[in-house]
Amino acid sequence: FEEFESNNYLRQLVRHGELEEGFKFLESMVYRGDIPNIIPCTSLIRGFCRIGETKKATRVMEIVEESGAVPDVITYNVLISGYCKSGETDNALKVLDRMSVAPDVVTYNTILRTLCDSGKLKKAMQVLGQQLQKECYPDV
Repeated sequence: FEEFESNNYLRQLVRHGELEEGFKFLESMVYRGDIPNIIPCTSLIRGFCRIGETKKATRVMEIVEESGAVPDVITYNVLISGYCKSGETDNALKVLDRMSVAPDVVTYNTILRTLCDSGKLKKAMQVLGQQLQKECYPDV
């Protein structure tokens, strides 16, 4: 029950834009041994990415993974999208390489669009090759 209340409180903080407060609360949850729910954590990552705080978003992901919570493809996609929008293509590619779940078409579309828009066509072809190897076919 306590873990449920903690996750609900974290959800409310994020919903009301209290990202720093949410970050501190997430740290305290994990310190107490609670395993955070991935949904409010994903929202916290999204919030930090929206304001260009990709380092803070990355730290949230690290805390989530260290706590034993399992990020889903949506969580990874949010972080990758944040990196791409901030021009941090190399960090987006690092996340792609270390995903603990299979990337989906959204993951690849986000990275491929960013690589192509920034003129990194050779790298885009490599990523497309990886995508096809994993039998994840483009939809655009």
